[in-house]
Amino acid sequence: MNIPVILGDIAKPDPVTPEAIYGEWDRDQITWLFRALDALSEHQFTILSNHDTLLHDLQKLKGKVDVVFNLCDAGFNNTFSQELHIPALCEMMGFPYTGANPRCLAFCFDKAIMSSIAQHLDIPVPEAMLLPPDKDRLDWPFTFPVIVKPNQGHGSIGITFENFAVDAEALAKSIGFLHKTIGREQYLLVQEFLPGIEIDVGIVGNTETEMTVLPILAKDFSTIGESFPPIASYELKWLSGFPEYSSRPVDFPAETEKRIRDWSRELFSRLGCRDYARMEWRMDRRGNPKLIDVNPNPDWSAQGILVEMAGYAGISYPELLRTILLTAEKRLQLGSQNRSGKS
Repeated sequence: MNIPVILGDIAKPDPVTPEAIYGEWDRDQITWLFRALDALSEHQFTILSNHDTLLHDLQKLKGKVDVVFNLCDAGFNNTFSQELHIPALCEMMGFPYTGANPRCLAFCFDKAIMSSIAQHLDIPVPEAMLLPPDKDRLDWPFTFPVIVKPNQGHGSIGITFENFAVDAEALAKSIGFLHKTIGREQYLLVQEFLPGIEIDVGIVGNTETEMTVLPILAKDFSTIGESFPPIASYELKWLSGFPEYSSRPVDFPAETEKRIRDWSRELFSRLGCRDYARMEWRMDRRGNPKLIDVNPNPDWSAQGILVEMAGYAGISYPELLRTILLTAEKRLQLGSQNRSGKS
C-alpha cells in the first residue's frame, strides 16, 4: 500500500520537553521508526513532518493514498490541544487513516469527561473534583493524600511532585503552583491518591473485528526511593538528575485481571478508540483497580510502553506497526474498497 506517515514537526518547538525542542532522544526514536518502517517492505511510505506544508503535501497525494498512518501524537504544529486536528484534516480531505477520530481524541483529552463516561459504564474511577479557573481553594471532602493535575494535558505537563498534597495546606500550595506554571485558563482536577500499583493496558484491534489486550505492565517505582511520591511525574519522565522508573509484567488474581481486561475493552468501544490505545489504571488500598487515563493516540516510539508491552507478547516493533496497519485495513475494508475515502 501507499502510506503517508504523519509525524510531529521536528523543526518546531516541542512544549512537552524541558528544552522545548526535539532533542537527541526524539530524533533517535524517529530513526528507529524509519528502520522499522523499512522492514515493512510490502508498503511504500512517505514521511510528512512539515506542518507548514502539510495541507499542500496531502493535497498532492489525493488519489494516490491507500491509508494515512497517523503517528502525530504531538498535535498539529506540536500543539497538544490540536491533536485532533490531524484526523480532522484527513477526514475533510477524504483520506482514510489509522487510529482514533477527532471525537474520541476530544473525549479523552478532557479527563473529567473521560471519567464521567467511565462512571456511566459502572467502571470505577478515583474520587475527584474539578476546580474552576477562578478559584484558588476548595473544601476537599475526601481523605488525603490527593494529587492535583491539569484537567486537560499531555506528556505529564503540570504533573509534578509539587502536585502531591498530604493536607489542606499542601493542597492550596499545589493549586497555587499550577496556577503559576500552567496559567489560570483551564480547570484543575483534584483526585484522591491511590496508593496501589499503577498499570498500563494496551489494546490493538477494533470492536468490529477483534481486540487483543497486550501483556499488562506495572510501573516499578522502587528505584526512586522514599523521598518522592510514587507517581509518573514530569520530573521522572523528562528531567535529568532524577531517578528513572521502569515497567514490568504483573500477575493479578484471575478475577481482577478479567475485570481490567473487560473494562478496558468496554472503554475502548464506548470512547470510540480505533486500531490501538493505551489505558492507565491504579489500585486503591484494597487492591481494586480504578481508571486514571485513556490515551487513544499513544506513544509510538521504540522505547514507548506500547512497544514494550508488545515485546512481552513476542511482537517486534516492526511487527506491531504492521499489525496496527492490518487492523486499520480490516476496519476500513481496504481490500474491497481501496481508496474509497472511508474514514
